[in-house]
Amino acid sequence: MNRAAGYQLEDDQIKNQEWVSQSLNQFADGALYLSINDMVNYEKAFNTNQILKNRNSFDEMWGSFTLNDGTISSYGFGWSLDKTINGKRVVHHGGTWQGFESFIIRVLSARFTVVSSLQIFMKQMLNK
Repeated sequence: MNRAAGYQLEDDQIKNQEWVSQSLNQFADGALYLSINDMVNYEKAFNTNQILKNRNSFDEMWGSFTLNDGTISSYGFGWSLDKTINGKRVVHHGGTWQGFESFIIRVLSARFTVVSSLQIFMKQMLNK
């Protein structure tokens, strides 16, 4: 298996991300190594109810809830909840770790998903 290296922007130069001990890399925020083929298989399984068998599980995962102060949350079980400019329901999740950034967004009614995986933090690049 080939593994990509992450990068960081330092003094307007793209440099290799500093090494981070594997002991800090034990959870899903940095310990998952996925290819685009893995993500395609994940998406297929998601859309054919192979991951979650009960449709109610999707509703709970992608549903909002009311906080103690009465505010409606825009975050489900690991997914941010949103709408497109046309009012279509969207869920998304992203993360960064060790010079990598990834993002997945699903337009639920269209069964359309986009996954991006970058080897540098876009926020660093956009702030330049």
